[in-house]
Amino acid sequence: AIAPYDLFGGNTLYNLDTLTINNNVISCNEISGFGYGIVDMGAGALLRSGHNEWTKYYNNDNMISNNIIKKVSRAGIFLGYTENEKVIGNRIHNVTGLGADTYLEGGPPATPVFYDAGGILAGGDRYQSYYPFNNMGLTISGNEISLVTSDYLAYGIKVEQAQTEYQHSPVYATFPDADENTKVMNNIVWGVNTPDDANRAGIRVFTERFSMDPADFLIARISDYFTTGDMILSNTVIMPDDEGKTEGGLVGIGVQHSKDTKILNNAVAMLDNHVDVDNAPAAALIFYQGILPAYANG
Repeated sequence: AIAPYDLFGGNTLYNLDTLTINNNVISCNEISGFGYGIVDMGAGALLRSGHNEWTKYYNNDNMISNNIIKKVSRAGIFLGYTENEKVIGNRIHNVTGLGADTYLEGGPPATPVFYDAGGILAGGDRYQSYYPFNNMGLTISGNEISLVTSDYLAYGIKVEQAQTEYQHSPVYATFPDADENTKVMNNIVWGVNTPDDANRAGIRVFTERFSMDPADFLIARISDYFTTGDMILSNTVIMPDDEGKTEGGLVGIGVQHSKDTKILNNAVAMLDNHVDVDNAPAAALIFYQGILPAYANG
């Protein structure tokens, strides 16, 4: 087989190949002391040489289950460019958020780098001119996540979908190329902490924002892109008090730019005693931004 082109330069200098990682099981491990616990990352969309078409090279049908992950700096589990992956029954505790000054350096020293941390991070991570990640058919179920800390953004579970247009004249393609169909269900999230001017969410399913700046919490990078078919079911989320005047976004469960979405049977508690509703971009047990469910089969 002929290796597909690399997007930048139309060559194979980076030794891209056609391999994807499929049908594997990562289970019953204990992992601690790393930047990430487990990373599941496909190659993304590549231009097939000789076929003149963009093709998904996503990892698919893998299972990450029943692992104990603790004392990691960025995320317990990270996923990008995957399809039909299952993240089930993992215990993730103490995501420290350390290393913000060295992660995703986006520009000159004066340019702020807003760094998120989370128990499970799926998608996002735009870096300079390189494309960010998305996932399709992802199931996140039965995990317990606790004590996540970041100076900028903190999540129990983040599912960020970034729509990307690939161009190589005369061939164009947009991914994701089908409904995202994310399922987040039966998870327990507690102890998500940030400074009082930073954003935090127990569970957040959303499209890519204009930037990671807390001020852009509501602003989508692509305003007419909506994820489709997502389900957030039977989760328990407890958001603690940050012991200050909360001016950042504070959301138990957040869904932004989604349609045909189901949000059912969740239990959410907000223990913060002082939320500045005049300045916080969002403050809600369940926060929904997008097409009204009555108009989109939600």
